[in-house]
Amino acid sequence: MADYPIREAARLAGLAATAIRYYESIGLLDPPKRDASSGHRVYSDADLMTLEAVACLHATGLSIPDMRNYLQNSRRGIDGAALQIELLNAQAEQLERESEYLELRRRYVDLKTRFWQATLAGDDSLATRLAGEASAMATRLSEGTRRFK
Repeated sequence: MADYPIREAARLAGLAATAIRYYESIGLLDPPKRDASSGHRVYSDADLMTLEAVACLHATGLSIPDMRNYLQNSRRGIDGAALQIELLNAQAEQLERESEYLELRRRYVDLKTRFWQATLAGDDSLATRLAGEASAMATRLSEGTRRFK
């Protein structure tokens, strides 16, 4: 069983050392052992597995309260499985909403590009039609800021 200084643990887990310190300060992660001679944080293999899990949860966009719930549910083993499924399904739904919103943003950029291409080509009729479509889509985008998130 190895002990890793924070810099090495951060590198192996895919987190910044500052993120690890922050997660410890808010109680998401338990404080690690300290080296007896230097007082520096040292992380065990088990700590490293938790750090890697947190890095993955963070990468999915899970909120800190949801990460906390996930870690607590994990400790419950099979008794926490239903809660894990519920939490992960809710995150999958959130990611789907974000994906829809991102696609709407991409389509708006494409529409505006075509508007400017029509303007450059002197096609006023097409530019006017695209401007109307862009206006309607801009309204959906501003509504989406509230609806998709």
